[in-house]
Amino acid sequence: MKQKTKIEPQNSWPMPLSLVVMLAALVVYGLAVNAAPETKHAYTIFAFGLAGLSVALFTGGKGWLGTEPALLQNPRLKVGVLAAVTLSIGLTINFFGMRQFGGFDHSVLVDTPWRMIHHQTVCRDFPNTFPIGFVLGAYYANALFGASWHSNILWTALYAMALFGWTYWILRKLSVGFFPALILALSCQALTNILASYWWYNSITASTGILFALSAILLFLRPQERSAQISYTVALLLMAMMKPNVGGLMILGVTTTLLSSPAHRRQALILSVLAFLLFVAVLAANHLTLGDLLSNYLSVSGRLFSLTHFLQDLSVEEKVFSIMTMALILLPFLLCPEGVRALLRGERLQVLCVFFAGAALYGFFTNGELKWMDFPLAFLGAYFYCAPRPGASKPTNP
Repeated sequence: MKQKTKIEPQNSWPMPLSLVVMLAALVVYGLAVNAAPETKHAYTIFAFGLAGLSVALFTGGKGWLGTEPALLQNPRLKVGVLAAVTLSIGLTINFFGMRQFGGFDHSVLVDTPWRMIHHQTVCRDFPNTFPIGFVLGAYYANALFGASWHSNILWTALYAMALFGWTYWILRKLSVGFFPALILALSCQALTNILASYWWYNSITASTGILFALSAILLFLRPQERSAQISYTVALLLMAMMKPNVGGLMILGVTTTLLSSPAHRRQALILSVLAFLLFVAVLAANHLTLGDLLSNYLSVSGRLFSLTHFLQDLSVEEKVFSIMTMALILLPFLLCPEGVRALLRGERLQVLCVFFAGAALYGFFTNGELKWMDFPLAFLGAYFYCAPRPGASKPTNP
């Protein structure tokens, strides 16, 4: 009987380099502890970024990104790891979220839900220029958990945990291995909701955009599958309630692409109409109309095309790192021959990926937020742009 050959990493250099990078992360974190307040945040994020790079080098050197570690072959252990990671996301957000408060900017998370709890109607009794998903999230957080800052943190933690599990599930449906799917899903939350660690419109728009992008890819590859249809419909509903500069661009690109495909046109039309009806129902349940929402959004529509927030309030190091990282993420769109040829042939999967990267890049230029939040959507776009057609086979394990 022929024995299976054990796959060993071909290069040994990632392992010592991983140690060096981790030591560098500890040094930078030490600098962060003693840094001035205006630079402490940048040093801390840089330190965690180096730590993540160290883990990537270690797992890559072990060959875990291509084959699952022997330790994780047990399905029960996988479920345990997933549960532990999910819980750690919630606990991390709860820890860091209770150690910050942004003064005037964050007062909207106190004032708006307080008004709504006392029966004032958003967009009618008081003006609102924020995404309706952000406003309703803040309201229900305070309505469920009490009027306090901690309520917003708990709501954010629950949302991030749900999105992590949902993202992981879609990645596994797309035949991504357990360990890469785990890392990708965790990274998506680490760079959005964990990075902010409170309920904020940019972070929830970025994380919801990731979910919508993956749901669109799943629907494209499996249009007849009921779970794919449900995932797409709910993700589309959530995306419609987020920031229009990213959400609107993604919805327009995805819907146009799916409707242009004869194999997807019927499903895309039915699910889009269903999501729209659910959206109107959510507004009605909160005493709102579509006209109320549009009139308030149009009052600040000029900001959707403004570049005044690009790299605003970032240190020089953060600006350089942000631009270089986004450029590296987008390089595969030009350098991946298979993806370029597929795009030139009009393959709609590649077209979708270009839309995802475009939405991420547009948010990168127009959002007044840390630019790390726009990396995951662009990366996933590049990943599926270059990857062999995913979802051909179904994973057998969790």
